[in-house]
Amino acid sequence: MKSWFHRRGIFNLVELQWWQEAPVPSHPEYHVVATPAMVPTPSRLTMLTVWNSTGQHDTPSIPTQPSGTVTS
Repeated sequence: MKSWFHRRGIFNLVELQWWQEAPVPSHPEYHVVATPAMVPTPSRLTMLTVWNSTGQHDTPSIPTQPSGTVTS
């Protein structure tokens, strides 16, 4: 696959085998994992790779007081 992307001018990529993982360059605390998946088509089952992410998935904190509220 890497050569297919290179022929199209895309060079910033990492080729992974199933179950391999690699850090996201701009966020090294996150990783992507190449996970196998089976997809049914009209004539057969096709194996392909789906991408899953690992790392800390924080949800934004929700303030207990709306902004601008004055408490006594």
